[in-house]
Amino acid sequence: MMWGIDGVSGRDDLRVVRFPRRTDDTEVVPPSILVALCPVPADRAGQSSAVRACACELLRAHGVNAPHIGRHANGAPAWPAGWVGSLTHSAGWGAVAVARADSVRAVGIDLEDPQRMKRALWPHVFTPEEINALDDLPDDEAQGRAAAAFGAKEAIFKALSPLGGGPVPGFHDVVLAWDSQGGFTARTAAAARNHPHPHLHALRGQTAIQDGRLLALVWLE
Repeated sequence: MMWGIDGVSGRDDLRVVRFPRRTDDTEVVPPSILVALCPVPADRAGQSSAVRACACELLRAHGVNAPHIGRHANGAPAWPAGWVGSLTHSAGWGAVAVARADSVRAVGIDLEDPQRMKRALWPHVFTPEEINALDDLPDDEAQGRAAAAFGAKEAIFKALSPLGGGPVPGFHDVVLAWDSQGGFTARTAAAARNHPHPHLHALRGQTAIQDGRLLALVWLE
């Protein structure tokens, strides 16, 4: 699945992502979730500052007066009252997802290079069940699915982290199930080391790829 891009008034480099509708004409992503991309500098500190500035601009464009994104003690972003969100950056680009807290309880986002997940890395990220499923795919499709699955799990961890209810699961604690259009759900792996997280099964997610960038988005309504 590929996304579309719209500009934001007053900010040429902030690009709002439009997900296409499914083949049955339903929404791929809840319309209350706002997603945007922006270029960021090469240094890590600069990337963090730039993507936060992009998030503030997106919030400002949607009616938040003088938005400020603070930091929790663990370094996670502290969003303005009434909003939830998530940040990510990779290879010169940042991505932001925000939503009003009365419509979405949590959101997580990740941005990846589709070529990143080489096969040697699979055992560190995927369960044996997931590796077997990847092995059943043609090589090119397996490479893309592996990158999507890695991004999906990263986004899941970001969405669950602020919710509480137990420890955030690790890579091998989560198994993903995919539909034909890049959407996914998650469940607890049979051999999970941690207790099942109470919100894991309620998460929904979507991946999309364009211009060499893979975007993974997760939400809890």
